[in-house]
Amino acid sequence: MDSVQDLKEDPEVPAEALVPNYWKEFAGLPSEIQWASNIRKRHQEFVDSVEGANIAATGSKIFVVVANQEVEFRSNPTFDDSARTGTTLLPGQCVLSERTVRIDHTRYIRVADKGWVFQSKNGKQILAPIDCAELGSWWYEVTCSNLIETRIAPVTGDWARSGIILCPSQVNVVCLRCAVNGESWLMLANGIGWVFEKTPSRAEEPSFQLTLLAECYAKSLPGRGVGSRNDMQQAAFFEQSLGCQSVNSKLERWDYEVVGNPVLALGNWQNGALLHPGEKVGVTVRATASGRSLSTAMTDSKNSDEFVDRVWLKLSDGRGWVPKTNMQGTMHARFTGVRTSLQAEGSLLRKPGSNIVNEENEWQVGIV
Repeated sequence: MDSVQDLKEDPEVPAEALVPNYWKEFAGLPSEIQWASNIRKRHQEFVDSVEGANIAATGSKIFVVVANQEVEFRSNPTFDDSARTGTTLLPGQCVLSERTVRIDHTRYIRVADKGWVFQSKNGKQILAPIDCAELGSWWYEVTCSNLIETRIAPVTGDWARSGIILCPSQVNVVCLRCAVNGESWLMLANGIGWVFEKTPSRAEEPSFQLTLLAECYAKSLPGRGVGSRNDMQQAAFFEQSLGCQSVNSKLERWDYEVVGNPVLALGNWQNGALLHPGEKVGVTVRATASGRSLSTAMTDSKNSDEFVDRVWLKLSDGRGWVPKTNMQGTMHARFTGVRTSLQAEGSLLRKPGSNIVNEENEWQVGIV
């Protein structure tokens, strides 16, 4: 890659194009890493398999390779070398399993059109189940002050370190967010690996976890296109000062069902997103438009304004906000329960939207 100094010495390159050209080439660097290209290709195959599967009907589950070497498929669930097919899975690769069996002390999973592969062998985990998986595209920014090294698989062991570093305030595109073995992980869309969303939990301090990457939104800052750490910190303070209710766990949400007439979700899409009666949605934040706390707005009917004190629900799938009731007080969304990490185990939540703007060029969203 040419340096900025090299570009300066080229009379055919206009001065105003120096920085854009540099960042275009920087964004394209992952395309030169062979293993990153392989991961992107295989991840797309995984996405295609999910889109073509009836998860709810078949009870399929998602797994990720957490072994430090490639894992070979077999035609049957057996140790016999004659069953080897020659097709392998890479560390960090995700697959959709349609069946799991246990023979003696070994677990196998079956992947459609591929065959069988060890889930565990000799007491060692080969593939780990993925919980609370969400597929899509999201902007994430490094919010801590430290350098973060990506990993080729979602594991804490040093063998998984990739040697690729993310810098403070660096913005990345995430294509999968999930939980693996109790930790929250993000898979980077350019194929350079996995990163912790928060520092790994510790037995001596289970409640203390530092956020390493946080979701930000395109066009939230004029002229920059993404949100900054200060914006997110101010938003968190603003939300707390208004008395909003947020879920108290990274793997928990409120469940609601749309009732009555269709309702328009606002805030993330230019023309909104229409929710239909009977549709089940997850909610991560509940707040009033006036900023009054929920308890005050609901109990202080004398001083309550029916319009500005309406409760709004932030959808967990990225489609925006919906009012809980219409102007006449008729319910739009009915509360059905709380989803915890245990209830969500093995689930797959397909994102119908994302916070990624449809840019003209792939390099603009960090995917080449």
